[in-house]
This record gives sequence, C-alpha cells and structure tokens, in this order.
Amino acid sequence: YQIEDERGAGLDYLKKEVMKRISFLAFFTLLFMAVEMVTAFIDMWGHTNPRTLVEKRTELIQEQVETGSQIGTKFVQELNIMPADDQLTLDSVQNTRFDVQTPYAVKKVIACGWVPWWMGLFGILFLPILPLLIWGAVNFIKLLISVFKHEIFTRKNARRLRIFVYTINGSLAFISLYDWLVYHCIASQTTVPGYVISNYEFAISWSDMFLMLLFAEIFALGVKLQEEQELTI
Repeated sequence: YQIEDERGAGLDYLKKEVMKRISFLAFFTLLFMAVEMVTAFIDMWGHTNPRTLVEKRTELIQEQVETGSQIGTKFVQELNIMPADDQLTLDSVQNTRFDVQTPYAVKKVIACGWVPWWMGLFGILFLPILPLLIWGAVNFIKLLISVFKHEIFTRKNARRLRIFVYTINGSLAFISLYDWLVYHCIASQTTVPGYVISNYEFAISWSDMFLMLLFAEIFALGVKLQEEQELTI
C-alpha cells in the first residue's frame, strides 16, 4: 500500500507540474494575442496604407478606362513578381552605414485592376464571415481562460476548440479562394517591366489547416473516452 501511495503522490505532483506549464502557456498566448492586436492597430493608425494610395491614384484615371458598363469592379491586389531574366537592371538604395548605393529587387507590387461584375457580387458573401471570425475568436479565448483555470479535458473545451478551428479555417479558406480568383484576374491584365508575375501564394498552409482540424477531432475524441472511462470506474 505504501508503494501505491507513493506512486499516487508522484502522479499527482507530475499532474500539477504539467498543469502549471499549460497554464503559463495559456497566459502567454493571451498576452501575445493582445500585444499583436495593439501592434497591428498602431501600425495601421500611424502609417498610410499603400493599398489606399493606389486606389486613390487609380480614381484619377478611372474616366480614361471607362468603356461603358462592362468595365467591371475595381480591385486593389498584391501581386508576386520575379525577374524576367538575370540581366535585369536593378535600381539602387542608399546604404547609410557605408554611404554607398546598393542594388535591390522587389518581390511584390500592389496594383489596381478590374474584375467582372459578377465577381464583385461575391463580396456579399463576406458579410457573415466577420461574425464567424469573432465567434471563433471568442471561443478560443474562453478555451484559453478555461485552460488557465486547470479545466482542460471538458465537453465545453472540445466544443470551443471545434468552433474555433472550423470557423477560422473555413473563413480563411473562402477568403483565400476568392483572393486567388481576383489575383489571377488582375495578373492577367498587369505587366511589370523587367519582371514576370509569379503564381499566387496562399496566405494559409492547407496542411496546417487540416492538422488543426485533425487535432480538434482527436481532442474531442479524447474527452469522450475520458468520460466513458470515468463512468466505467
């Protein structure tokens, strides 16, 4: 009996240590989320958005390209570019440390173009996305708070994790696919001297997205198995 008591005490101590570490991780996750949100807000507030500048400049030439109602909807899109060949003449920037001119190249440009009117109507589908993103974020914050309180493997947390993963990944997948359509439409009508427009790069990793879905389902299954084990005991 003494050996069993020692094993039980050792397991309890190990469990407490693990819970402390998980609580610290949950706390720092919430902290860095808040820091990133504040930093992003400061960056947006203190600097002019290049997309806004491009859109304003494009308004000046709007009348020149209008050819009736078939002009479509105006969109500002970030395009990936790469040098057309190794003989590209590069511009230069000033190196203030050594006071010399050094060459540079660009990988992205922000351009404005026009897409078919029916593609612009897809913007209506974005209306429910914002509430879904907020709903998912709120459930994720509740999950972190619950973990911080040492309440991890519960039905509520399993549901919160599922809501977060499915709403966030579903919304980002839809946004990325729509952005992919707009990208190819704008890229087909844009040329950059000395460069070629490269393929679209998805903002999310599809493998990471499916790994998050898999993790959410494994977590939910683990909670269910734990409940069945407790009922058996």
